[in-house]
Amino acid sequence: MKASSKTIQKVFRQEGLIRPRKSKRSKQRDLRAWKEANFEPLRYFQVDTKDCIDVSYYVERIWKAGFPRWLYQAKDVRTGMLYSAFAYERTAHNGMLFITRLFAHLQSLGMDLSQVLVQTDNGSEFVCNSPDLTRRSSFEVAVEANQARLKRIPPRACTWQSDVERSNGIIEYELLEVDRWLSKSELVGKSTAWEYYFNRLRPNSYQQNRTPYQRMKRAGISSKTAEHACLWTVSILDDPKYKNLNFILPQSVNHVCKLDTKRHKFSWRGIDL
Repeated sequence: MKASSKTIQKVFRQEGLIRPRKSKRSKQRDLRAWKEANFEPLRYFQVDTKDCIDVSYYVERIWKAGFPRWLYQAKDVRTGMLYSAFAYERTAHNGMLFITRLFAHLQSLGMDLSQVLVQTDNGSEFVCNSPDLTRRSSFEVAVEANQARLKRIPPRACTWQSDVERSNGIIEYELLEVDRWLSKSELVGKSTAWEYYFNRLRPNSYQQNRTPYQRMKRAGISSKTAEHACLWTVSILDDPKYKNLNFILPQSVNHVCKLDTKRHKFSWRGIDL
């Protein structure tokens, strides 16, 4: 008598010969546990760029108001801490400015840069793709000069940058597509406010509704250091007026930024931009 495929499958399942398929939540939980077991906070960053020309309202700001087109982002794999900066051009020089700014921030937190690993794709804004293997891009030189390590993902291995790619989508849907920018000052100021909210206050369902700040504290980082890690200014890397800004960010949710609608200037605790 010939057994049907359903009967064979039933017998295999009863004998434990079929591995049950894991749910998406179960896979996410396993991946989160693996990251927590293998990475230290603020030690492993995925760095990438986003072309903002595909954002419906923001593209109008690019062409008519001269807003920066590119967004550089660095995401800490362990805690989810996010650091961003805008740029008019996607170049290795701007990549160098961004990573240098990130390293300066990490040093202010007392981090040992020799323990930091930076992962990028093979874009020309990060690595030199010349046949001459002895040449280094300014981004690579900056990483080496700070004694950090650089890791390039294999060609077309896009999933290796999934953490920072996910952040690219979040900042698009929660900020760039929502706000209506009147000036570059608003762009810089409101982006800084949103990023502080993302790092300090915004719960993440993928991380059991914990913020990056809470995850840093759970990893053994002191509250003061974790708070200072959230104090990051979103700048425009290749704009002399906006590349060296440092805001005094709010120390609690009771201190909020305000927009002077009469003068169209962004004010943060009395400081006009």
